[in-house]
Amino acid sequence: MTVDQTTETGRRRGWFRPFGRLDLYVGGLFLSSFATALLAMVGLFLLLEFSSKLDDYLEPWEGGGHAPLMALVEYLLWTIPGLFLQLAPFATLAAGLFTATHLQRTNETVGVLSAGTSSLSLLRPVLLGGLLVALCMVGLRERGLGICVDRKEAALDILNNQRYERTYRNILVRDQDGNVVRLARYHPGGGGEGPRGEGLTATFQERDGWMSIEASSARWVSTADAGEYPRDTGYWALTDGVRHRLGREQTQEAVFRLEAASLTPTLASAAHRARADSQDLSLAEVRALERRDVNNVLYPTLRQIHLTFPLANLVLLLIGLPLVMRQPRSRAAGGIALACLACLFYFSADFVLRALGLQGSLSPLLATWLPILFFGSLGCVAFANQDT
Repeated sequence: MTVDQTTETGRRRGWFRPFGRLDLYVGGLFLSSFATALLAMVGLFLLLEFSSKLDDYLEPWEGGGHAPLMALVEYLLWTIPGLFLQLAPFATLAAGLFTATHLQRTNETVGVLSAGTSSLSLLRPVLLGGLLVALCMVGLRERGLGICVDRKEAALDILNNQRYERTYRNILVRDQDGNVVRLARYHPGGGGEGPRGEGLTATFQERDGWMSIEASSARWVSTADAGEYPRDTGYWALTDGVRHRLGREQTQEAVFRLEAASLTPTLASAAHRARADSQDLSLAEVRALERRDVNNVLYPTLRQIHLTFPLANLVLLLIGLPLVMRQPRSRAAGGIALACLACLFYFSADFVLRALGLQGSLSPLLATWLPILFFGSLGCVAFANQDT
């Protein structure tokens, strides 16, 4: 067989036509199934959330009036991105299983295999779709999750606490040198108001002793240039600030500012989310907190979780699709049951190892990557042994 004939055979089998008619057809099935599954899952979670708490949100306020309807709508909308990050792998699995089952029940798999196209070529759009969902999860977490969580927390604070200004208590940020900055109350700001805090205390280690700064209140002053994030560049303007130096000589003097190297509004909000719900942190925020608190086992494990969880979109497809494709047309339901059972084993192992990693009983790398590598390898072997 000549080179031209080999190339033409490869084209007929679909290897060199990633956007051929078959790829578009299978990819369309997967995308429509993914959208349907994701909407159903997100809608169900939102329904359960609001059906249990709606009465509390609509209670009359002590000073009269009710929570604004817009706060309820904003909380509903800004909750969706976080749900997407939690539910996307499950929606990917459901879409992949539906696509494979549809191809089996309509006998389209038999026709495609008879034409010389392998199962891997047939299901390649599904795997590419899983990879695309994983990339969307990473992009959303790093670029948009912080804004979404901030808006959601603002709306939720109005609904729960019947107030329009958020207040976080006991915000504490430390660095690897042992320096600690604490805010008794922190107001993230919003609606034209900048971040501010009350009850600031900071302790710094110096060459010949210790230095502490105390202030009754602190207001963030941004010095960011165009294109810079205003909550990362600036300083804290202190009210009633006092600096104490403890060493060979003890001194006390007034101080009017605290530099951003010690604490920024972004770090203060990240410290609050790490305590309230660490899954709302982006990978960049986890790394920033990890550099400042190297002895905390939470952050190394959480960093690896953020890297490995999007890969579950591919691993679940690698596990589930071969189990469905191996079944004859009349036993498609049995294939789905086996695929769901195998994925249940994956999530069980992932949950147990992740818990051990968060407790410090297991290495973060081992706790997070072992399920991915083990089940992913099994899935690759299963795909390699598919009918051609």
